[in-house]
Amino acid sequence: RFAGRLNAAVRATTVLRIHRATDDKLGTGYIQAWRKAYPDVEIDPSTTPIEGRLRAARLFVYTYNSTGYLETLARNIPTVVFWNPEHWELREAAKPYFVLLKEAGIYHSDPIAAANHVNAIWDSVDAWWYSDRVQAARKAFCEAYARSSQQPVRDLMQALDFASVSSSSDGKAVRT
Repeated sequence: RFAGRLNAAVRATTVLRIHRATDDKLGTGYIQAWRKAYPDVEIDPSTTPIEGRLRAARLFVYTYNSTGYLETLARNIPTVVFWNPEHWELREAAKPYFVLLKEAGIYHSDPIAAANHVNAIWDSVDAWWYSDRVQAARKAFCEAYARSSQQPVRDLMQALDFASVSSSSDGKAVRT
């Protein structure tokens, strides 16, 4: 439904990254179905690292709740996500953050709404992505769920409360 609603120009530049081995193993037939329905869409069978795609893409679209969109949001790469909320439930604590993402146009609970949004921003993805509203929503979400750190070991130690533990003269840990 998403691909069917994309403008022809957008769909012509679309790359579907789908793991061929999983498609074959599970017998889902997704690759074959996509080739039949949308012969203009390039299929990337996920046999090469995603890094090249990250550098080349204008926009990433994720269709399920995965770490992929967390990584692109944390790296500040233009991202749109959509999935059926009945299939991918959110914890209560996460819902306010997804409201922010929805208001910014990053998260959609419907493939048609997501496609309409992509069509609307396609000619000016950067203007949308780097707008104050989108960046504020992205940053708030990332602070809670996809934080990056310049000093990850120090931050992890603080989170685990190791920073306040030291050794006594007999080698035993002592809280300071």
